[in-house]
Amino acid sequence: MIDWAFVLTPLLVLPIALMFSFVGCSDFGEGPSAVVKPPRYRDYIMGVHDNPGTVPHPDFKPNVADVIAYWRLVDDAANTVAKDEKGFQHGAYVTKSDAAASGFFTGQPGLITTDPGMMCRLYDGGYVQIPFKHELYTDDFTVEAWIKPQWGTATTGFTHVLFTAGGHYSRPFSGGEPPRFVGFTILVGKDNHWQVFMFPHVGAVFSVTPLVLPNKRTHFALTVKRDVGQSHVTLFVDGKQFGPENIGLFTKPDGAPFLIAINNTESSPFNPIKPIDPIIANVQEVVLYRKALSLEEVQNHIALNPEKV
Repeated sequence: MIDWAFVLTPLLVLPIALMFSFVGCSDFGEGPSAVVKPPRYRDYIMGVHDNPGTVPHPDFKPNVADVIAYWRLVDDAANTVAKDEKGFQHGAYVTKSDAAASGFFTGQPGLITTDPGMMCRLYDGGYVQIPFKHELYTDDFTVEAWIKPQWGTATTGFTHVLFTAGGHYSRPFSGGEPPRFVGFTILVGKDNHWQVFMFPHVGAVFSVTPLVLPNKRTHFALTVKRDVGQSHVTLFVDGKQFGPENIGLFTKPDGAPFLIAINNTESSPFNPIKPIDPIIANVQEVVLYRKALSLEEVQNHIALNPEKV
């Protein structure tokens, strides 16, 4: 007589074993076919439908239409093109800002938890130049990035510029206005505190800003919201809000390139760049939005990229 229990038991166990084998591969990243589970940072920013993630404010959903351009800055070391995930305007990696600078150190560990194998660059004189394109700048906007400063708080007396755009010139599309200052610069000052300069405001926009912490992965976002006769500017560093501060009506720096990790001493953006004040830091996930992000949206982005335990 055939013992059917003896025959059927292995057949029942096999699919269960296969199921656990598959789940283990997906969950723990074993083997070349492993898939990173949601939330995936890039896909969340781009509003991919199958990447809901777990965020503290689920009602604040991303909309890819709000993204003007998204430079992850994780391109291959030999690549001179800084890819825009939206495909709107790619940038260029410029190797050195001056003869004394090192340029880039490629192959650095990435700053995004959900992309553990991704490599980024350490900027030390190198920078990214995004050529101007119509609609690159908007009246309401947010510029966002993850950075990791690579200088100590004891190192003072240096200026480190993260973003700049603008100058003193006659802008295109302005109806023949005379030359004037337009644009913005976002930097770490000589006292190692974050600061923002934005025309037409005279001097620093914020009276109180946070200290930069060396070797700490940091989330940065600056928002600008247009109002009647003025613009409201808000700074977020690791989710802590400063402002809003009211300045005169912000004027878009049309015609000027968007520069990452460097300043430009040439006042006309139509002339070759004269770089100065490079930031010494890892820089990644630079996003330019056509709206002012809310505190809740900023907090969602931070929650998507928790510190590694």
